Amino acid sequence: MNKQMRRRMLAMLAAVLMMISCAAQATTVFVMEDTTAYAKPDTSSQAYGTLEAGMSATLSDYGYGWAKITAGGKSAYVKADALAVQKSYSGQTVYTAGEAKMYRNLNESSAFQTLDKGTAVNLYATAGDWAYVKAGGSKGLVKISQLTTQGPEKEAPAQSVDAYVCVDGARAYKSNSTSSKVLCSLSLNDVVTVTAYKSGWCRVTKNGATGYMRRADLSTEKTVAFKDAGMTAYVTASSAKAYEQWSTSSSVVATVKQNTEVTVTGLSDDWARVKSGSGSAYMLRRDLGTSPVTPSNGSSATPARGTAKEIDWWDGGIQSLIKVGDTYTVTDVATGIAWTEKRVGGSNHCDTVPATKADTAAMKAACGSWSWDRRAVFVTVNGVNYAGSINCMPHGDNKHEETGFGGHHCLHFTNSRTHGSNSLCPLHQAAIKKAASATLK
Repeated sequence: MNKQMRRRMLAMLAAVLMMISCAAQATTVFVMEDTTAYAKPDTSSQAYGTLEAGMSATLSDYGYGWAKITAGGKSAYVKADALAVQKSYSGQTVYTAGEAKMYRNLNESSAFQTLDKGTAVNLYATAGDWAYVKAGGSKGLVKISQLTTQGPEKEAPAQSVDAYVCVDGARAYKSNSTSSKVLCSLSLNDVVTVTAYKSGWCRVTKNGATGYMRRADLSTEKTVAFKDAGMTAYVTASSAKAYEQWSTSSSVVATVKQNTEVTVTGLSDDWARVKSGSGSAYMLRRDLGTSPVTPSNGSSATPARGTAKEIDWWDGGIQSLIKVGDTYTVTDVATGIAWTEKRVGGSNHCDTVPATKADTAAMKAACGSWSWDRRAVFVTVNGVNYAGSINCMPHGDNKHEETGFGGHHCLHFTNSRTHGSNSLCPLHQAAIKKAASATLK
């Protein structure tokens, strides 16, 4: 035992012994290390034998570094720094804060037992950095720093949820300790059933067997393994989301319209990693294809590409390009869905209808429902795109049963006016500006 430890122990003994006279009332002490008992407070006197660490005795006197004790009905003198005075513990239950070793004496080479984290022990005395405890049928010394009054966390029941192994080769153990027996090793994305958990561990079952796994080795979602790829793909869904991570619960970084071209840099079973600026985003593979598609609504119209230019309704020539009875392609800027329209009238703007039932279905797919909302569109005539605006509300007395469209709707260009009030509609004009600034890929 080093000098510093001895001084601390002596200070503790002195503090306690100040409360008793030199002819002290009976005080229980514990032998903290193997020590020799003498007939007198003198090492040259008769030696009675060795008192083993962990023995208890009664202190009756103290002075000059010696203590007079009684043990087993016999009195003797021992070095005072080999003793510790019992405090107010009296065997109270404490717990190991982590894996802890028990020692026979204050020499750390005397360890004889290792206690698992959370082991309940009875505490009887402390001195310096050490505590005298009983664990099961064994008595010995442990470091005070390895004890806590907090009991181990109890195993909490789970609702028997399935989890995926997220670390290839993760192990299942007999108990919640990596030092316990390894029951098996599991592969990436193997499924286990979690039946309980505590701290960093889960109790799991698989094929009727029960074991314990680290929570860090399990996930509620499959681990996605990407293979590098370099290819061009197109959005085949009416619209598709690009996510920050390969999970539909992660943040959406963009909503991509149908037939948008994307660069795929990696593929997994369910996900595609796509280039997004200087980084990456993730899209579901089912929303992508190797070529552009005709919308599922059945319209044969080809979606516009590139940009559109503004054209004045009155003096830009659009009325001569689109006469009553003429057909042209309309492409919705927001969704990329295209269909064929036919002009049926109008003087301040175009009164127009979808050309076929399939075109009516395409228009409704783009708008979502019949609505007066203004939508930015490209109007393609003779291969040239013009910026326009439509509403999607059938109105008027003219019926077009062959197209399934009950009336007509409005198509506006720059400076066109309403029929009722003969005025500019600011919402239509704003949608035209939006179309003029858009680029369709």
